Amino acid sequence: MNTNDLPDWWTDFEPTQVHSWMDRLTDILNGMAGLPSITLVLLTCLGIGWVFKSIKRFPNDAVPVVVIAWGMIFTWLTMEQMPEGYQVIAWRSRNLMIGFATGCFAWGLHYWVLYRIENIPWLKRLLSRKNGNGTTPP
Repeated sequence: MNTNDLPDWWTDFEPTQVHSWMDRLTDILNGMAGLPSITLVLLTCLGIGWVFKSIKRFPNDAVPVVVIAWGMIFTWLTMEQMPEGYQVIAWRSRNLMIGFATGCFAWGLHYWVLYRIENIPWLKRLLSRKNGNGTTPP
C-alpha cells in the first residue's frame, strides 16, 4: 500500500498525539482504579437489577430484594482491610449495612432516574424493537 492511498487524517497523524491520547486514557483508567469499591457495588447492583428486570419469568416485586441482597453480599466481599481498633463483628456489620444502603440507593436510582430515561419516546421505540413484542421489559 502506498502512503498516498492513506487518508489525510492518517498521514497527518503525529506520534506525539498518540502519546498524548495514551496519557489521557491512562489518567482516566487510573482515576477509575482509584474509585472506592462502593462505586463498583452500585454499578453491579444497577446491572443485576436491569438483568433480573428483563427476565420475564422473574417476578418484578423480587428485583429490589435481589438488588439489595447483592449490594450487601458484594460490599461484604469487597470490603477494605479492617482498621485497627475495630472488632470483626462490628466491621462486618458496618459493611453489610453500607451494602444494604447501597442496594436501596441503586433501586431508588433506577426507579427515579433510569425509569424516566427508559420512557423517552425514541429510546422506548429502540428498546421495543430489541424486545420484539412492542413493549419494554416490565
